[in-house]
Amino acid sequence: MTNGETKLFTMLDRYARNKHHCFLAEFFVDREHAGYFLCFRACGGRIDDPDRLKCVYLKIGVEEAKDMWSQRVLSNALVQEMDDELPELYKGVRDSREPLIKS
Repeated sequence: MTNGETKLFTMLDRYARNKHHCFLAEFFVDREHAGYFLCFRACGGRIDDPDRLKCVYLKIGVEEAKDMWSQRVLSNALVQEMDDELPELYKGVRDSREPLIKS
């Protein structure tokens, strides 16, 4: 991972954690090297809860990525997309203190 990619990964992960209780699980270049795939998962949850494995994939272009890491700010379009897509991930995950079977 390049220095710029590391900066962008950190910005994306920090935003997802602070705003949506999610984390950036994967960050990789697509096959055509035209952009990056981002995979987000919810933080927390019970280890036996299948909902904790759900993820949301987003894609950004190479130029957009370079702009973000050089300016050290996430684009408004990406922030909006994350704000639209990520809340559903955390909503479905059960709290790790919540019993799986209620008595």
